[in-house]
Amino acid sequence: MPRSSPTVPRPGTDALNTDRRRVAEAGDARRLPRLLIAFGVLAGVAAFAAPAEWRDGFYLLGAAYALAVVLVGLRTVSGRPRLGWILLGVGLTMRVLGDVTWAALVLSYGANLSLPSAGDAFYFVHYLTVTVAVLILSRRAGAPSKVGLIDTAITTAGLLLPAWMFAVEPYLRDTSTSSPAAVATAVAYVVCCLMLFACVARLLFVGGYQGRGYTLTAAALVTLVLGDIVYLTEVSRTGSTVAGGLVYLLWTSAYVLFGLAVRYPLTSRQRRLADETLTWQRCVVFMLVAVSAPALWIFHGQASALNGSPVVPAVIVAVLSVLLIIRLAIVARVAQRRAAELARRSTALDTALTRQQALQDELAYRALHDPLTGLGNRAMLTDHLENALQNSTAGTSLLLCDLDGFKDVNDTYGHPAGDHLLVEASGRLQQLAPAGCTLVRLGGDEFVALIPDSAADNALELARSIVTTLAQPYLVDGHLLHVTTSVGLVVTDGPTTASDVLRDADLALYAAKNAGKNTAVRFAPPLRAAQLSQNAMVTGLRTALAEDRFMVSYQPIVDMETGRIEKVEALLRWTGADGRAVPPVHFIPVAEASGLIVPIGAWVLRQACRDVAAWHRSHGLAVSVNVSGRQLADPHFADTVLDILAATGLPGSALILEITETILVHGKESDREQVNWQLHRLRTAGLRIAVDDFGTGYSSMASLQRLPVDILKIDRSFTLGPAPDGAPAEPAFIRAILGLADALSLDVIAEGVETADQRAALSALGCRTAQGYLFARPTPAASIDALLAAERRGQAGQELASNVTGSA
Repeated sequence: MPRSSPTVPRPGTDALNTDRRRVAEAGDARRLPRLLIAFGVLAGVAAFAAPAEWRDGFYLLGAAYALAVVLVGLRTVSGRPRLGWILLGVGLTMRVLGDVTWAALVLSYGANLSLPSAGDAFYFVHYLTVTVAVLILSRRAGAPSKVGLIDTAITTAGLLLPAWMFAVEPYLRDTSTSSPAAVATAVAYVVCCLMLFACVARLLFVGGYQGRGYTLTAAALVTLVLGDIVYLTEVSRTGSTVAGGLVYLLWTSAYVLFGLAVRYPLTSRQRRLADETLTWQRCVVFMLVAVSAPALWIFHGQASALNGSPVVPAVIVAVLSVLLIIRLAIVARVAQRRAAELARRSTALDTALTRQQALQDELAYRALHDPLTGLGNRAMLTDHLENALQNSTAGTSLLLCDLDGFKDVNDTYGHPAGDHLLVEASGRLQQLAPAGCTLVRLGGDEFVALIPDSAADNALELARSIVTTLAQPYLVDGHLLHVTTSVGLVVTDGPTTASDVLRDADLALYAAKNAGKNTAVRFAPPLRAAQLSQNAMVTGLRTALAEDRFMVSYQPIVDMETGRIEKVEALLRWTGADGRAVPPVHFIPVAEASGLIVPIGAWVLRQACRDVAAWHRSHGLAVSVNVSGRQLADPHFADTVLDILAATGLPGSALILEITETILVHGKESDREQVNWQLHRLRTAGLRIAVDDFGTGYSSMASLQRLPVDILKIDRSFTLGPAPDGAPAEPAFIRAILGLADALSLDVIAEGVETADQRAALSALGCRTAQGYLFARPTPAASIDALLAAERRGQAGQELASNVTGSA
């Protein structure tokens, strides 16, 4: 027989070779038991059918066979079960030694050998080692459950009754032939059998290692125990120690089962039985145990004419009944626990469904309401507006409200204060809303009031009430805030769509904003036409910028004493797709509103610097370019200007940026700081800053002192007055501006000079530099080249005189 190898590869051993060796050994173990099984079956048949004097010999052959198959079984076992099988082999060895000793004693002293004997010691060691082996095989992770232990006790108690009746009680009744030692030995055998049987039942009911090998091993041990009990019963009944054919059949059957067990690998993977589950197999076992106890009692009573004490059988039956009741009670408790668990889960499910419904309701509410004010949102407005347009018999009124100056509140006091203001405004709107009105917050500071079936007069009255009510002061966090409201009103008078109504309301609101805010404007078709015109102009501006269709004209700025051109102002000109020139007063505001003024302004600046670079090199000419507030708000504006100067070669001293005093004085503090920072950075590069249209704003000497300003340009409204002689209308005001500029060391340029009298009056007041039609109209760059060339030839006076004549 080949030596067994370990089932786990040793360190350094190739895993593939180890697996192949394991498979080969398993194949050997499967082939060898077939011969042993055949040998065991033959031995069992011979022991059952042979004459009595030959049975022991065949039985010993069967016992030797059992020991051999156990040793073979060790080849396929590893891990913790291996110890159990080793002890099982030791136990069977003790049994074989006991059988040999007993057979020798029977041959020496005859068949009526009494208990105890020398062979009993081997048998008791056999029971002890086999019991320990089964305990090891039935071990598992975790403690066994109470239910499994009770099932083990029930089956053991079922075997206890026949063991007591047939193996122990006869010794107790026949005291004349049974010595106390014999009775004690018989009881010890019964106890050992029951102990081993209980361990095997524990292996089956509580769980442990799994596999057919374990099931067949348990069946072999149960058969072996039953054979021992039947043998003890025959000895107590007949007094002869020679076993009958039934006993030999049970014993040899056990050995055959051992052989079958070896054919299946005994894996060390553990299992845990569902101990609390009352399976049909367990029900059958419990039913047999419950029926067999009283049946055996009655049978035993009839066989013995009801002699002997019924106390022990009665106690056994009572214990068995109690165990069965406990088992059923545990099953009932398990059912109750599961019912309670199902109830708990049902309650949890109901709670979850309730929460889900509440969540769905909340989500549905949030989907249609503004979380800050509680008013409806855009989705609700779209739904209600479409429904009103479809079902209203009269006109539907829609009021689009916007808070004027709300952005300043956020920027000054923070967004929490702005949110508080929105909540207060929504509360006032709710107080003004008539029955059936839908109030909606579109977002930001825009609100909508939708009134189905309302007359135009009522809607206009509501709009005026909104303007008046929302203009009242708001007390927010200790601050008294003042904001006004602009309202755009639309009253439908025919079939239309929700998108058209919202578009018209937005146009009306835009008109209210342009009208000075804090007012309500009702939509009229001309507003739509104006919007279409503006959209067309925006498209034209985009196309002109993309296709380079703009043009820059230049108006000279001259020294009125010498007539010499010192500077030129760059003025943007645009000819539309229809070939007609579009006045700057029309397209510049559109460019401002659309944001196109930023790229257009950069284009003008680049073109002007490119044109003036040559004039500066030849005549020292500077250029003045208008800059809008939106350009200055661009954080990259200074970088753009410096990049253009570097690209065109024009020095910073030759560039003047014209801005309005409103940009410097008004607006948010952060915006003013941004503008001042940009202008200071450009002045550091040599650029000069001119305040255009000076005198029309709100500048003071204090503000001019801290602002980065170099030049003041007097607005043309102070030079073109109603005086009969054509002199300036406000000489005192001009004198004040000149005095202020002199005190602050600022240069002054008078705009709009068209007559010689105006020129003379301004010169008399001390104004040295001016521009206007008296000197030259805005002209293309080529004309400026001609003027500069004529000036260079000393003919500037004649050219200027001819211009004056032409302008007249």
